[in-house]
Amino acid sequence: MNHEREILLENIKSRQAKVAILGLGYVGLPLATVFADAGFSVIGIDPDERKVESILSGVSYIKDVPTEVLASYVKAGRFQATTDFSVLK
Repeated sequence: MNHEREILLENIKSRQAKVAILGLGYVGLPLATVFADAGFSVIGIDPDERKVESILSGVSYIKDVPTEVLASYVKAGRFQATTDFSVLK
């Protein structure tokens, strides 16, 4: 196994890996909350400023993601949202 792969696997096991989700609709937002619930730091990226503002306010627009759950991840710093795709660097 190469060194970079070993580092990645260790970061996943220790929940130090950062997860990026592209698109925060009915698939992306629930997926992001699953990763946040598992202890990962998640950044969601979506070009729709209304979605990003809603998330940053801790308000869910997807019925399968309770507002209380989303708000807790945002407040804890485990879930961020942005329209800026350059954060992928």
